Amino acid sequence: MPGLSLNEETYAFASGRLNALEAKILDLPRLQRLIDAPSVEEALKYLSDSGYSVEEGADAALAMEIQRLYYLVFAIVPERSALEVFGLRHLFQHIRAHFRRALPGASGTFTVGAPWVAGSILEDLEAGRYESLPPGVREAVMEAAAAAVSCDASTLDALLDRHLLSLQVRLARDTGSSTLVGYFEGTVDTANLSILLRGKAREDVDALKYMAEGGTLPLATYSRVFPAPWEEIPSAFGAHPLAAVAARGVQGYLQGKTFGPLERGTDEYLIGLLGEVKYASLGIGVVARYIVRKETEVKNVRLILAGKEAGKAGSQIRERLRDTNV
Repeated sequence: MPGLSLNEETYAFASGRLNALEAKILDLPRLQRLIDAPSVEEALKYLSDSGYSVEEGADAALAMEIQRLYYLVFAIVPERSALEVFGLRHLFQHIRAHFRRALPGASGTFTVGAPWVAGSILEDLEAGRYESLPPGVREAVMEAAAAAVSCDASTLDALLDRHLLSLQVRLARDTGSSTLVGYFEGTVDTANLSILLRGKAREDVDALKYMAEGGTLPLATYSRVFPAPWEEIPSAFGAHPLAAVAARGVQGYLQGKTFGPLERGTDEYLIGLLGEVKYASLGIGVVARYIVRKETEVKNVRLILAGKEAGKAGSQIRERLRDTNV
């Protein structure tokens, strides 16, 4: 993917359109109406009033909203290459589903996202023409194909995630956008932190081998932190902003053996990395922030609907939601 000149002026139309749409993002106050709905059916009605296509049910509505997001940004943003860095996550969902089909007890159902993955890449994947796949994707698929013969679903996921994260950082750097680079380096940092904490909880140091290259911290940092007592892990990251995310993860684990706070802290940290463009009027940063906030909105809606289906109290549902206004 060649380097790009992301001139803000070329994003004038897209930025204006997305700045207007960003005001309609379902933030926490608006999501409270969804939480307060007396039933899932009433919640879906509220979603319909908010623009979601709910005719075929909740799962289809959420998948369609992600599709609509990418159809929109691909239609109005001049440089598709920058958007494909985000769309890669959805492509890798297809790749994961492709290889999971042969694994016992694993689901092959995933949200379909960016429309650009529906072409020759998926055709080559299904036909086993791995050599025809784009660089980066090809290496991931070939390693997954070899591993899928004997590995379990969690190992396959970890392997593909490592390839995805490193590839996103490389392609973000090709764009020349410091905003995209900072965001995707942050995704690597937080993913590696998650591997560290979850591996420590299982006393599984081998989990560290699935960490991705390309973050702001060397992988040796995580290996050094792994044997530290739980209470000392956040401070082991020093002044790095990841220390605050680590603190939320450690607290959640020590107090309730849950990594929910880590997951929320991660999503809010990543949105915060795009905070510098919160009040910008032009540029790829505006597009990036809209994509991340919209995808987080859909994640929040999914959490609310799942919570209501499970009969959870409103307070229990709300504490799991991500704040998109950071």
